[in-house]
Amino acid sequence: MAPSRTASRGARKPPDKRTAALLALALDQNFGPLALQQLEPAPSRTVFQRAIQSTSGSQWAAALRLLETMPEAGHEPTAYSYNLAQTACMRGGQWRSAIELFESAAVRDVATFSTAIAAHSKLGDADKAIETLRAMPAAGVRPNEFSYATTISAVGAAGRWRDALSLLNEMPRAGVRANSYCYNAALAALDRGGQAAEAVRLLDRMAGAMAPDVISYTSAISSCTRVPSMFGAAMGVWERMRAAECPPNAYAYSAVLTACERAGAWEEALLLMGDMKRDQVRPNRHVFASAIGACASQGRWSDALRLLARMRVEGIAADEVCFVAALNACARGREWRKALDLLEAMERSADEEAEAMVTLGEPLLKTGAPTPMLTLTEAAALNAPPATVRAYGVALSAMHKCSQWEAAVALLRRMQTEERCPPPNLLCFTSALAACGAAVWGRGAVAPARQALALWAEMLDESTVVPDALCASYVADACASAGQWRAGLKVFDDFHRAREGAAPQEAEVGPGEMQSEELTPRQENAQLNEVCSLLDGLNRRGVPRETLSMEAAIACCEQYALGDRLVEMLKREDTQITEDLFVRKKPR
Repeated sequence: MAPSRTASRGARKPPDKRTAALLALALDQNFGPLALQQLEPAPSRTVFQRAIQSTSGSQWAAALRLLETMPEAGHEPTAYSYNLAQTACMRGGQWRSAIELFESAAVRDVATFSTAIAAHSKLGDADKAIETLRAMPAAGVRPNEFSYATTISAVGAAGRWRDALSLLNEMPRAGVRANSYCYNAALAALDRGGQAAEAVRLLDRMAGAMAPDVISYTSAISSCTRVPSMFGAAMGVWERMRAAECPPNAYAYSAVLTACERAGAWEEALLLMGDMKRDQVRPNRHVFASAIGACASQGRWSDALRLLARMRVEGIAADEVCFVAALNACARGREWRKALDLLEAMERSADEEAEAMVTLGEPLLKTGAPTPMLTLTEAAALNAPPATVRAYGVALSAMHKCSQWEAAVALLRRMQTEERCPPPNLLCFTSALAACGAAVWGRGAVAPARQALALWAEMLDESTVVPDALCASYVADACASAGQWRAGLKVFDDFHRAREGAAPQEAEVGPGEMQSEELTPRQENAQLNEVCSLLDGLNRRGVPRETLSMEAAIACCEQYALGDRLVEMLKREDTQITEDLFVRKKPR
């Protein structure tokens, strides 16, 4: 909310004795004209207004009682009186009461209107905010820059960035000069609307009228983070801010580091963390999360862990977002053991043993290099929050990327059996199945195929986690790696039967994709014909129809995007039958 005139004239001051005595009486719910007889002489209008001004957020009802009692004491409330009571309601979160005061006010000024606009904004009613602004001239009140700033904030909070720009553009016609609050409110609206190019243009326009402040630059940078192709523009705004000698704060650093995270610019992120230290700006949790995320996007696991360890030195508690980002860094860096170490640290985060390791970690945290006393992973783990199902899912994904199916299955089993672990969700099962499906072809793939089929059977039978098409695909991959083509085909049939009549699921981000690119209608038709032809041929050659029904095969192509995998499995089975016939007919 942009500041109103009450920000300067309605600032709360310590009450004097008479004001304090009146306020003490007003805190009683039975306060009224009779209670005023206890005060001699009778309180003046100024004392009433000071008492209203002195109320805290929880004392908003006392402010209303004081306002209602003023006429009984011979003082008609002024616009200033109403605005003080409105401000008390706003402090107490009583938005509707602030609006009701505005509607019942006998006299209104620009501050009364502006506070009502702010209350409508808090209630998310942008139309009422605009309607209140438009009513000001008819009431003989000229809008000022704060009235416009508050209305622009209201429409911006509702995601109506076009209306925000329209209001800003009409200010010169209304004879009102836009100030930094107006521009910043419009920039915030563009940020929420993801309008990066418009935000940069508005920043240029603002620079032609006045010097942008750190809030202006931060909003422009933040808007650029929402558009992947605007990373260069975000860094350009950052350089402009530094060139203008506008000191950045933690929010500005957080915005530019978010841009680095989304662009995978880990080197720039590390440089910015160094700049932040030189600027003596204390980082917050969001800053570290973005920097760790930037390192994670490129698999820079050692840099991510070093940042995680630095959080301890800075006295900042790492949350799940920071640790999951570090786990992602280990996963993308193919360091599944370090991911498992971090996860186990999260599991034992409440143990006194982890707290006792803090003193051992200090040399590493200061130098940034491993010591014989404590490894980098152990130092990072000192700050661990409790493990969540999301953390387990990322650790399982790391095992999948490294084809560590045994470790993945063991971790999944631990989640199923140990009370301290959260129950696995779909992403956890998917990652474990993907690890089984990534096993090497041949005899070594028989065991992971068995594990994949066992997990698949659990998902079908227990119904706590309903499998999706990606799960079916990975189980089929595991069967294919072991040469068990028919078992793989049966998976597709089981999947179709399980999904018949089931409600559609929200797709989760899994460890892989099923098809690299979308097929055209002609390609889809050709693929469906090929599947039907292959399946019919296999049925004629002795493959039982209950292995994979024609209905399930069509559904896999048309509904579940499994056509590519199904064609591959059908061709493999056809080849296997041909080879078996050749071996049987070959003369000895």
